[in-house]
Amino acid sequence: MAYAPNPGHLPFDCTIFNEEGQEAGFRSVHVRLFNGWDSKKAGASPWPAAGARPPTRWEIDRRPHPFQIKEYEVV
Repeated sequence: MAYAPNPGHLPFDCTIFNEEGQEAGFRSVHVRLFNGWDSKKAGASPWPAAGARPPTRWEIDRRPHPFQIKEYEVV
């Protein structure tokens, strides 16, 4: 799967739903930050899309910070 642009909130494809359609968990993602750092190229473990501590922040400031997520890829 190719990298997708960060929508500024938790992407729908990162959420796992159970048979009843309720949120059951979250997928892991590789990320590329605005500063160019890429978790996949760096050989780092995928990040949890949500539900972890510290939380993965999907918000993008008007002037993006270098450490904010630019793109993601669901693992």
